[in-house]
Amino acid sequence: MLKNTLAGFVLTNIETLWLYKSLERANPQAIDDISTFVGEIINGLPWYYSLPSKVLLFITGLLCIITTGKSMRFLSHKRRSVFLKYIKIIPLFTALNELIRVLTFLRLFDILPADVTNEL
Repeated sequence: MLKNTLAGFVLTNIETLWLYKSLERANPQAIDDISTFVGEIINGLPWYYSLPSKVLLFITGLLCIITTGKSMRFLSHKRRSVFLKYIKIIPLFTALNELIRVLTFLRLFDILPADVTNEL
């Protein structure tokens, strides 16, 4: 459940970019690659950062399944963004979202083709 929740956060952050469709066509495994990278970084953090992050991911994933009936990864972009808008009342959620966003863009910059990276 944590992987699907993390992939939902990654998708939410990537879908804000104009190059999402070209990335999806060029590398269909990009979301899984980025999610794995972000998950490894969160697992590598000291326990006092890693444990609250995992608990927040678990709570978010559980609430998503309870309220929508699906995991965050399989929701449409609109439903995922509406769900995340309502879930922002959870303490420290914004900090977790920003951590995932920064790590997502860091990894995305590494896997982008050179011609797209030069345009940025």
